[in-house]
Amino acid sequence: MSITGGTVRAYYGTDEMKLQDYVHILIDPDIPEYLQGSLSHIERAAVVDAALAAAVAALPASFGLAVANRIDEVPTEVARR
Repeated sequence: MSITGGTVRAYYGTDEMKLQDYVHILIDPDIPEYLQGSLSHIERAAVVDAALAAAVAALPASFGLAVANRIDEVPTEVARR
């Protein structure tokens, strides 16, 4: 399974059990086949991780908790605050 995107989950408090999906970042599956192969697995991860980290950093301070996970074979946490 290749990297397809990621999710930022956030909550105004600090209770991790109340995190809700807030931002979804997806690599468009309709990109032509010849373009999909243009990024290696590591490059796809770097692009998605940077976008997720930027989304977490851009959330207002009123969000007490934000967690970003990359969608991969195993969900991978890439940013938290």
